[in-house]
Order: sequence, then C-alpha cells, then structure tokens
Amino acid sequence: MKKSWRVLIFLFLLIGAGPVCSPKEEELPPPVVSGPSVWYTNSFFFISLTGGRADGRRLSYQVMVDSNAPESWTAYFGDVETVHYYLCFTTTGVHSVRARVRNIQGLESRFDWGDGTVSAWSNYDSSGAYFGLTHVFQDTGIYFIRAQARDIHGDTSGWSAETLRFDVCRRWVTVLNEGFEQGFPGPGWQVRGDPTWDTTGYRQYSGRFSIWCAGSSREPPQGYPSELGAFAIYGPFSLADADSARVEFRHWTDSEYGHDMLFWFVMLDSVTYYVCGQAGGNIRSWERVELDLTQVPGVGSVCGRERVWLGWVFNSDLSTEYEGAYLDEIVIRKCVYRQE
Repeated sequence: MKKSWRVLIFLFLLIGAGPVCSPKEEELPPPVVSGPSVWYTNSFFFISLTGGRADGRRLSYQVMVDSNAPESWTAYFGDVETVHYYLCFTTTGVHSVRARVRNIQGLESRFDWGDGTVSAWSNYDSSGAYFGLTHVFQDTGIYFIRAQARDIHGDTSGWSAETLRFDVCRRWVTVLNEGFEQGFPGPGWQVRGDPTWDTTGYRQYSGRFSIWCAGSSREPPQGYPSELGAFAIYGPFSLADADSARVEFRHWTDSEYGHDMLFWFVMLDSVTYYVCGQAGGNIRSWERVELDLTQVPGVGSVCGRERVWLGWVFNSDLSTEYEGAYLDEIVIRKCVYRQE
C-alpha cells in the first residue's frame, strides 16, 4: 500500500520587492447593521453586516455586544457582500450590538510544493507574518518549495528565488551522534599528526568534554604548536541506501586567520579530500555548521556510496600560535527513502 506523507509546514514570508505592496489602512465609515429588534433567550439569530462600498475592496467586521470585549475579526468579504453574524443572548433585557469594519491589509500567498501541485491562495496577512499550511506528499523524495504573493488589486509577485528544501523520507537514520563523553578516538575514528586531536574538559559545547586540535600531548592554555597538521577522520560509513544525508557539528576556533585554519572535508577513498568549509580567526564562540551531503563541492552528492569518510584538519604555519580549534556534538544522519 502506498503511503501519503502529511507535513505541517510553518513558513515565514518577507516579501518586500517586486510588484506587490501592502495597502495602507484607511478610515472607513461604520458598517450597516440590521437584524431583529426582539428575540428569545438561548436561541441563535443573525444580524446582517454590510460595508456599503462598491470599489472592489475586501472588508472584515468586528462585533461588540453591550460592554463586553469585542468579538474576533471575521474573515474578509467583498465590500458589497452582506455578512450574516450569529448571536445568542442568555439573559433577558435590552442589549446593544455595534460593529466596525476594516479594510484588508497585507498579502495573500500560495505555494508551489515542488511535487506538481500549487496551493490555493491563503487568507490575507501582513508581510513577514508566520502561518501554517498542511500538505500531503504522495511519495518520498526531495522537494523544493517556493512562494508567491499578491495584493488585493491582483498584482502578483514572481515565484521566490529562494526555495525551501524539504526531505520527505521513510525514516531518518542516525549514523553518528558524537559528544566525546566516552573517550576518543572511539570506534570508527582515526587521528593523524603529532600532536593531534584528543578530548579535553577545558571547553565544551555541551556535556563535559570536546576534542581539541593538540590535545594528545598539550593543554589548551599552551596553545597549539607551529607546523601542526592534526586530522580527525570518521568512517567509512555507508550511504548506499540514502538519497539525502546531513552533517551537523559545533566548533570553537581561535587562530591566525589565513594562516592557521580549521578545514572540514569529505573523502570517498584514501587519496582525495573534498573540502566543504573552513574557519579561522578570533571567533572564540561555538559556531554551528550544517553540511548537505548531496552538495559536496567537487563531487556533488555522495549519497548512494558504500564508503564515505568525514574529517577535520587543523593546520598551522611557522609562527603566531593561538588557542586553536575544538569540535563537539557531531551528528551524521541519512534519510532513507527506498522501500525494503
């Protein structure tokens, strides 16, 4: 049986360019309110609300009964459309009903879900507002979602240049969740260099330990030595059953920028390093890095490969040593789509 994949997505729109703009709020005359003058308690009745305009605006109404707090604003209706609003009084006596009206503001939006379907236009809201939409994907895969907006005059923006990548998978599998609390190097890890990476309690993102680039024979207050080439490599691990995979880790780096640098890379054999990023300089705070293993520089996707390695190296030159680099909270996950 084929499964559907229901996803609730919260999207944040900041649409400020293109042909679409947000109309300004304007002063409007009170709406026309009509309804029965006598009614029974504990029985529903409706009043009629009309904006009384004829220029194509869309209006929302708010009803106030007696001295109670105002009711919520209604949805938006055409300006000449009569709206029925239901009320029920539980006590006898003379009651007052008032109403006010507001012109529509903001934008309505729709979404191209990346699977060949486009959503209906949403309700109007202000630019930059959060809102939730539900969509059912009929199959697993990688989808790129984009947005479009229009104002009350029908002026419509182009589709957003930035897309939201969304992985609909059968399950996420954790390949590695490493916080260095059980010693290092553990299973699957190898280190190179002298000195090289080892655990330390001097700095950590969480828990008690991280690894430091020269921890095998030095303490962090000493700083790293010159001509350091310290490698920490994990693998091989298999992505043969994955069409998507992600890496997340934290690093803390203090070094001479452009000369002493932390690099992270992917390997498919013992020869070639595909560098995915670098850090250096006086960062001196924990930075989060996320890697998409379907977009590795120089090779593209490494998903579907039987043997993959992930590594870090800290290199220093002949002079000017600082504290160095730390790593913590390394997580590798793969998204498995294929049915067994």
